[in-house]
Amino acid sequence: MRDFSYRCHNKLAESDVFSLKLNPDAALAAVSFFDGSLQIVAPAVGEKIYEIKDDDMFMPITSLSWKPTRDVQQSSQRLIGACLDGSIIRWTFDCRNTVERIKLNRDQRYHAIDYAGDQRRFCVAGTQPYIEIYDEERMQRVQ
Repeated sequence: MRDFSYRCHNKLAESDVFSLKLNPDAALAAVSFFDGSLQIVAPAVGEKIYEIKDDDMFMPITSLSWKPTRDVQQSSQRLIGACLDGSIIRWTFDCRNTVERIKLNRDQRYHAIDYAGDQRRFCVAGTQPYIEIYDEERMQRVQ
């Protein structure tokens, strides 16, 4: 972690950081900003790998979670995020500078998201007083 703070002393964006999450082996960091943008950074070298921002990304990604994996190849890494506009974003290396946007529940504004240890499900929570659990493959609510 020492290399991360030392080498990443550069300004990443014009907007303030909202959320930061290191992947399981700390080789990548996902950084979300108040303007809705997202960056994938290599902490050890302080390098921006991807800068992700489009016209639909105007609300902050409030929470980020890397999918647990034993495969340390960067191409196998998967990230999900909870957005204040009620959507979920999903990013993989195949997406490059874009994200997949998924609308799960029209009545919910998400604040928190995390993968389950089984690598098949994730849970989200927000403005409604309950936690939703989804099967990632089918994107269907299981609880």
